[in-house]
Amino acid sequence: MNKSLKNILKCLATLGLIAIVLTLGYFCQNNFDLIKEILSDERTIYFEGEAEKTFASFTSGVREEPYEQDGAKEDMVEFGIIKTKFSLATTVLTFDFVLKVGEEEISGTMEKSPYENAYYFDIEKKVDSETPIILSFTVSGIPDTEITLNNVSTSWIINSDEALKIATKQIENKKGFKKIFAGTKIFDINSKNLECHLQILSNDSPLLTSHFWYFVLLSESGEIFSCVIDPSNGNILAQS
Repeated sequence: MNKSLKNILKCLATLGLIAIVLTLGYFCQNNFDLIKEILSDERTIYFEGEAEKTFASFTSGVREEPYEQDGAKEDMVEFGIIKTKFSLATTVLTFDFVLKVGEEEISGTMEKSPYENAYYFDIEKKVDSETPIILSFTVSGIPDTEITLNNVSTSWIINSDEALKIATKQIENKKGFKKIFAGTKIFDINSKNLECHLQILSNDSPLLTSHFWYFVLLSESGEIFSCVIDPSNGNILAQS
């Protein structure tokens, strides 16, 4: 084999390897894009703080409104959920608050959850700021409270998009979900529509600083894939 032919074959082999790498990268990215297409609840920002034995958090992102599990992401709206949790027992069902975001003051009435000893309010807007926000309120039996909430999500190594990429890779490797990305629409093996959510889990105490990304993919027929991701390093802590 002459030197010229060897060089041509070497060049073709190199081009073939590049094509394989680009193809794999395309399919990986394509799957990520498909996941983004059906992501109906994406929580990306998380603030928290504590004062006077009261814990408060603020979670912000976008979600589908109205929500329908149909495999299609329709109109998305911003949300910003304030949560307060008292260490002391309370009997009030609602209380008024003021949330200061920069120069803007947002007021409203928090309502007690029927499922836990916590109070919630959605300001219906996304807040993506490195500057702390300040929550103040008065509740019967508890001293007037002002809590500074810091954006702890800015310190996470793994942001929401990176968490979704990690989750996508786990789905690709999971037996039983091999057909999930067939074609241009996402369907499970029973051709049922899929939805997915990316949420933020917290232990409701900044003293322990435990936060996690929680990704869940679910179908109408009950199949579920979920994984918990450490935002500090991207490790999978649990999956089902």
